[in-house]
This record gives sequence, structure tokens and C-alpha cells, in this order.
Amino acid sequence: MVTDRLHGMVLALSTGVPALVVDPVRGGAKVSARARVVRRPAVIPGETLTARALGRWWTWCLSAAGKAAAERRRSLFP
Repeated sequence: MVTDRLHGMVLALSTGVPALVVDPVRGGAKVSARARVVRRPAVIPGETLTARALGRWWTWCLSAAGKAAAERRRSLFP
């Protein structure tokens, strides 16, 4: 899932779905803060969003490592 919303990230990770998160607020806000809490690496600040960064993290999300990371985060959302 690609999302720029906190609820989208929580929904994806609570079901074990890899989430690529774009924080739309310059400098980061609640989306980046929550991603740090759950140690979600696939977060791109909106002001640095590029096709290359998006492609890199999308590839990671679809990889075995990205899927396993999402599954591990699932337990953080009871």
C-alpha cells in the first residue's frame, strides 16, 4: 500500500501489509512520528519524494524482507 495518511499506514501494518508511507507535511509530522515509533523504514518525506526513491522503497516493500517487516509490525497494532 502507498499512503500519505496515518490511518492508511496503521490499517496496512495492522493487517501485515507492507506500507510505503509519504509524509505530506514539510519536515515531517504525525505520519513520520508514528512510523518512527513502529520502526517503519519505508517513509519518504514529501519534499524529497522522487520517482527513484518511490521505486526503491516500493521494491523493498514487495520483497521478502519488506513483507516480513510488515508482518512483524502487525503485533504492534492489537
